[in-house]
Amino acid sequence: MRNTIYLGPEIRGVVRRNQMFLDTPSEVIEKAKEICEQAKYLFVKMDDILPAKKELKRENSFLDIAYKETYKEVEKWITSTTFQPSGTQPHQ
Repeated sequence: MRNTIYLGPEIRGVVRRNQMFLDTPSEVIEKAKEICEQAKYLFVKMDDILPAKKELKRENSFLDIAYKETYKEVEKWITSTTFQPSGTQPHQ
């Protein structure tokens, strides 16, 4: 059994930032991928946590780009799934 941690932005109702799992959370990864395909790269084995966190801090690294893309897609997903009373616009 290998512990896994999610290093991406929170995806409400799916996964929290820095949430830990006892093994690979296949169902959670699939749900996250439905919102943003790149989210799958932000689930990291604990054995790889230090290099992954360093890479996240490096501007335009693979994980930095995956994080930013996931964040952008999560924001769009929240806006599209949040109930808006008729005649109002989502808060920008």
